[in-house]
Formats: sequence, C-alpha cells, structure tokens
Amino acid sequence: MAGYDLKTALAKVGAKPMSFSYFTGEDHNQIVVSAAAPTPALLKEIEKECGKLKCVLKGRCFREGDLLVFATKTPPAPQWKMQLANVLKTRKCPGASHIELRQLGEDESGEAEADGENTSGEVGSEQAALEGWQTARAAAIAQLQALGTAMKGFQHPKSTEAIILVKAIQANLTAKPDTPQKVTELEKYLTTDRIITDAEGKNGFGITVSLRKPLLDALGKLKPLLPKT
Repeated sequence: MAGYDLKTALAKVGAKPMSFSYFTGEDHNQIVVSAAAPTPALLKEIEKECGKLKCVLKGRCFREGDLLVFATKTPPAPQWKMQLANVLKTRKCPGASHIELRQLGEDESGEAEADGENTSGEVGSEQAALEGWQTARAAAIAQLQALGTAMKGFQHPKSTEAIILVKAIQANLTAKPDTPQKVTELEKYLTTDRIITDAEGKNGFGITVSLRKPLLDALGKLKPLLPKT
C-alpha cells in the first residue's frame, strides 16, 4: 500500500471538518488527518516509520481561509501548537506558521462524522473507551507538565512543594484502568481531592488546566463497558 503522506492529506482539508490525531512515536511524530478513523493497516504503515505510536491529541481539523484549525474538546495546552507546527515543518507542509488551536464548544462533537479513535472496527467497545481515557489522560498530563515547567522558573518559597503536588497528580492518573474498581478509585480521587481543585485554579502563568470534566467524562464512558468482577 502507498505510504501515508501528511501533505497530501492536508490538501484535502477544507471548510468541512475532518478528523485528526496527533501521534508521538519512538522515532518520529505524525499527524493523521482523515475522513474516518485510521485503519489498523494505516497505523501499521505509520509505525514502520515512526516507531511505536501513542495518541496524544485528537479532534477536528478544518480551514478558515488560509488558517488551518485544529479543534479539540480538551482546552489546548500551550505546547501543542508548537508540536503540531514542528511536525508540519518536518514533513515540509506549507502553512506551518498559519495554524490555530481551539477548544470545541460544549455542544460540538470532538470527532468528525464517521470518525473515532477505535481502530478495531467496533463502535463503543471497551478498547475504544480505554483509548478515550488514555487520550484524555495524555492531554491532562501535558497541561500539568506545562504548569510544572512554568513553576520551575518562578522564584517562590513554595514552588518546589507545588511542583511535587503537580507530579503527584500525574502519578495518580492510572494509565490503564481496566477494572471497575480502578475506575471507581479514579473517580473518587478526581472528585474529592483538593489538589485537583488547586491545579485547576488560576495559576498566573496563563496556562489552562482542565482535569475533572474531561477525565470523568472518559471514565463514565469506560466504566459500563468493563467486565464485572
């Protein structure tokens, strides 16, 4: 099969939203733009070049004039624009300096029609819901890492303590909550821990941290699909 070409895929993007997924790989990173979910064959082809893939971000991609817009349900973290632009530059795609990240509205779907992260072909499967959690988790960790980096450069007596707490949140976000018990524990932690509230508060660095809603939404979709133990 012909290899995936980002420049060719972006040439098909117009005013009508398409789906995008941003993958980090062991060797290279890639943005997959498509009308539907990436097929297993496509992801396997991309892994040959990029190495083992991890989906960090997904949403909708469309054009407004010369502007290429990447829109996600999760509030965009500051570093995402730079990471996406770097991929476009590496892949020699035009318009790397004319991109914008946006947050989708509450009533807007995070996926284009016929799209989904599920590459197994099963809609609403446990695997798809687990991948949804992992995507939300990756977005949360990216926001927390950006906050931690900003704190390191801020001279304050409590900076070190705050950085430790931010790292503790990341450590508590289980990568694979594959039992109802693990999901329940995560739900309790996200709902009741005051450190989550503090992290989501105004921080003075201009960094938006949104944890509870996207993570609890992902867990809510996953929990009913897990086998009862």
